[in-house]
Amino acid sequence: MESISASSSDGESLYESTLEQVVAFDKKKNKVYKSKSQNSSKRQRKNRKLKRNSRKNFNSDEEYYSDRNDSDEDTNEHHNEKFSAINCHKSIAPYTRKITGGNNKPKENASHMEYSSDSSDNEEDTSRNSGALVTSEGNTNKINIKKYQVEEAMIQNSVMRESHRKKMQRKSRKARQGMKGHSRLEPTKKRKYNFTFSSDDEEEEKQGKIKQRDESILEIDSYENHELTQDSSTGKIFKRNLSLLVFRKDFDGISQQYEHGFITQKDLIKKDHRGNNPLHLAAKLSKLDEEYLLITEYLLEIGGNHKEKDSDGWEMTDEAINNSNIRLLEIIYDFCVKRKKSQIAERQQIINNLKSIPDFYMELKWEFNSTVIPFFSKFTPKDTYKIWKYGSSLRLDFTLVGIEKLKGKRRDMSIIFRDAPSADDPYKDCYVLLLNKDKGIVVDPIEDQDYEEKVAVLQDIMNSESVKADIEMSNLEFRPVTNMWGSQKTSKLNGSKCSEFKLAFESKKRLENKGTDIFQWIEDEYFDTKITQEDHVNRVLQQNPDLEIREPKVQNKTEKRSAYFWLDPNFDLTSRQFFSILETLQNGGSIGIQKLYDFLQHEEINTSLQENGFPVKISIPFGYTINAKMSLNNFEFIEQDATSQPHLLPDGCEDISEVFKISDDLVKVSRKEGMKTMKNKSKRLAFAGFIYS
Repeated sequence: MESISASSSDGESLYESTLEQVVAFDKKKNKVYKSKSQNSSKRQRKNRKLKRNSRKNFNSDEEYYSDRNDSDEDTNEHHNEKFSAINCHKSIAPYTRKITGGNNKPKENASHMEYSSDSSDNEEDTSRNSGALVTSEGNTNKINIKKYQVEEAMIQNSVMRESHRKKMQRKSRKARQGMKGHSRLEPTKKRKYNFTFSSDDEEEEKQGKIKQRDESILEIDSYENHELTQDSSTGKIFKRNLSLLVFRKDFDGISQQYEHGFITQKDLIKKDHRGNNPLHLAAKLSKLDEEYLLITEYLLEIGGNHKEKDSDGWEMTDEAINNSNIRLLEIIYDFCVKRKKSQIAERQQIINNLKSIPDFYMELKWEFNSTVIPFFSKFTPKDTYKIWKYGSSLRLDFTLVGIEKLKGKRRDMSIIFRDAPSADDPYKDCYVLLLNKDKGIVVDPIEDQDYEEKVAVLQDIMNSESVKADIEMSNLEFRPVTNMWGSQKTSKLNGSKCSEFKLAFESKKRLENKGTDIFQWIEDEYFDTKITQEDHVNRVLQQNPDLEIREPKVQNKTEKRSAYFWLDPNFDLTSRQFFSILETLQNGGSIGIQKLYDFLQHEEINTSLQENGFPVKISIPFGYTINAKMSLNNFEFIEQDATSQPHLLPDGCEDISEVFKISDDLVKVSRKEGMKTMKNKSKRLAFAGFIYS
């Protein structure tokens, strides 16, 4: 992926590219925001005019205005230090202030900002990290994230990664020279909380030695540099509490624990008594200090799961959106991109599954009907999917690319999956190809995003609502459909004798908007089990009496739904083989295939189909009153010499091998150009959903 990250290039090249981007960024914004020296007098006149107008025309509880903070003294020291490495880029993030009568300054109270980036001294500058604005009255407002804010957050992350990389290089160089980066500190006072255990605490607990072990661990844990220490009697290295190391921003301690095998998958998902696993804790604290961003990124790299939920049911992405934490969102997004690319690269299991399936050609007809609207299927668009499977290659032809006002938008489209193209193939590096034969173009739907596309996707995600939409299928009952005499109904479809089954289930939908996020714990409070969340909120409200709490909005909805299956137990393909086909095809971006795959991969449905036969026909819920019906119209095995089966080959193909070749008349274009992702927000969000899946 073309992004501004320390991992994308080495040393000086990253330094130079970051410098060029920052300079270009400043030049671009200079058209709107001129330098302080050119505009100081104009800004002073504007501020005086705003003060006069505010006294005359504005109610203090109704109007806000935004201004640009360009002064050097208002820029926090950490931000200046961070950007002094590239000798440019001053603070240009906006901040919001509430007009209160004749005085438009915020209250002089450091706690009036609930979210801050790296500074606690800047009383008027709101965090560019989070972007969540808390006015002088303490009211959190969802803001519309602008493109330049996303760009600035990406640059800050790039500089942070580069700074961290150089720091690690210096430490590594000192270690090679036989120098210690840190000298051991004298032990400080014992902490009153017992959160660390020895490397084999379960075994020692059985032997009744755990008490003595805990005391020695507490003494070791009181060292502020948190170096790994061995027990002088046993020589064992101690395991520390991961959440405690996260709270203390002890990156070295966390990395040492992982290198010694003390951090497992179980440790990464284990929730503390506040309902947060170490990854959630780092993410929630990242709005306060960028060192937590480094820890978040590291925990993701060593096996953390961004989809894990806290005790309230929220994922890390929800935290980033709710707090407008652009930098956190970019870290999560970059991790998802790397993971998806790794999954696609390690596709050997899918290839092996395809090779075990006989070569075939099939046609799947798609249509829609409604239980409420009469003759709905007569005027809704239909489509026929044509699928060729040969060796470990797949091709899907379709025409329906969208529906607008119940009218189909059609193109002559193909999705091709290839395992091992020839060395002289111009598309040999592309595993998946999307062909638009009407426009004469070829697109790699999973190619790396460029910088502009990534900025647009992050901006779309940040400006979406932080809403939890849990759709749960429960009380599933898979049973045969019987006739009036009590025997199972059967029908003959496309030459197959099929038994009809009904799947009855309840669809539970829970929509919840996240309320005001109050997370201002200090270490002793957070790890004290006697202090409750209510105590914490009360303390924050005492320090911020004007803070308005936005209550979460919850909406529950339960519906009884049903799906129907016509299954042939003697079909030439098994349900498991059909799932392997769908699993491969759903990566190509076909909405119909994705919907079908998502529905059938439910564990109970999958098991029931494998036990009862191949789905020759399926009717599944597609909306509130709309069902999508898929039926197998044609199925035929492909022989080794397919020249004897010309009726199975697409137009213009004389041999089966030509089915998976790309015509010379087609031109490869970028996904941004071919799929018009910069013009279509829904396509960008669909791609983001593919990345997060």
